[in-house]
Amino acid sequence: MAEMFELRRAFGAAVRDRREAANLSAARFAKRCRLSKSTINKIELGHGGDPGLSLILIFCEVFEITSCDLLAGLPAPRERWGG
Repeated sequence: MAEMFELRRAFGAAVRDRREAANLSAARFAKRCRLSKSTINKIELGHGGDPGLSLILIFCEVFEITSCDLLAGLPAPRERWGG
């Protein structure tokens, strides 16, 4: 379980770093992603649950990057979870 939280935190940090590099406020980014600011805040803090593929692709579209760019450097999970 700790590994899951660390992976979510790392993903959230990557999203926040990209958002800040794009000069987007959390509110503006949320609007462009068609999400609430609260959802963006939770994701960036690692409390947003597992991001699905569609959410990752939405983020990449807004940032104009590939999923490889967004996910680069994230640790590969060693645990299996979710079934």
